[in-house]
Amino acid sequence: IFATNVAETSLTIPGIKFVVDCGLAKERCVDASTGMNVLKLCKIDKSAAMQRAGRAGRTQAGVCYRLYSKLDFEAMAPHRTPEIMRVHLGIAILKLMALQVQNVKSFDFIDSPNPTAIALAIKDLLQLGAIFNDQNEKTRLTTLGWKLVKLGIDPRLGFIVIKSISAGLGMEGLVVAGLLSCSGSIFFRAGSEEEKQRSDRIKMRFCHPYGDIFTLLSVYHEWSMEPREFQNRWCVQNCVNAKSMRRCRDFVMEMRQCLRLGLNIDVSQGWTWSMNGPEESNVVLSKILLSSMPQNLAVFSGHDAIGYDIVGLDKQASLHPSSSLLVFGHRPSWVTFGELLCTTREYLALVTVVEP
Repeated sequence: IFATNVAETSLTIPGIKFVVDCGLAKERCVDASTGMNVLKLCKIDKSAAMQRAGRAGRTQAGVCYRLYSKLDFEAMAPHRTPEIMRVHLGIAILKLMALQVQNVKSFDFIDSPNPTAIALAIKDLLQLGAIFNDQNEKTRLTTLGWKLVKLGIDPRLGFIVIKSISAGLGMEGLVVAGLLSCSGSIFFRAGSEEEKQRSDRIKMRFCHPYGDIFTLLSVYHEWSMEPREFQNRWCVQNCVNAKSMRRCRDFVMEMRQCLRLGLNIDVSQGWTWSMNGPEESNVVLSKILLSSMPQNLAVFSGHDAIGYDIVGLDKQASLHPSSSLLVFGHRPSWVTFGELLCTTREYLALVTVVEP
């Protein structure tokens, strides 16, 4: 078995004698210098290495082959970086402000996050309109900020939910927020090369000219129309991860309950948007997505080899090979993206077309 971070704690298979540990893991985190969600390859820590070794010999003697030296192991951090240092601090700051903590930057955290990350989160909240500076230069919550506190999710996702409700696209906004929280595993490609090509062909019928978020929205829309007892079969037929879809549905149900109990807002389960519906709904949703992540804006450089220039940063990235926009064979001038994938190259993921 090739050990990954998934196998560290949640997987025990009887009879496994040999484990190969590469010493790496893909990890989602927030770049403290830009505030962007980033998926990058990271070195694991000692506790993770021990957990991976523990997968071998659970029921009998086993061996773990580590693809790194003893010196590399000794140089590893003892434990994983605390979550507060890896996630967007928006909701933490909003909750502190709701508790009347005025100077968030000097708050005595158990594990103090990077001051730059705090400053960027505050900047994001100001851009969202969740906080403002009063005449005495004190930072306070706006009406939107109080609503986001009650939702208790990433403020950018909460913004999408609240603004979509105001635009008459409440269910769509809830689903988009849910998909953004678990989007990396909606489609799957597995098996032989022929099976992977079949998966790609099936995905094409869901592809939307406005980008990846709308593609996932069309997947969820069709899946939700299926009777519940047939939804798993539908996922197998369409190469969609059933567990991710259920996780998104659970998110939607939980948020509907929070909206009803916390904000007295009852979101109908009916849909206004459809894949081949009016252009107006696409434009409204794309504008809301841009407003929720204004720092995640990129403009096409004019050269396929260079890809897109990320606005405000001296950085270029290409559309991810799995992007639905590539199906239509064009490079939109302006796009917003959900996260930046860092491998041997940098890619824009969860891309949405926006109007200039």
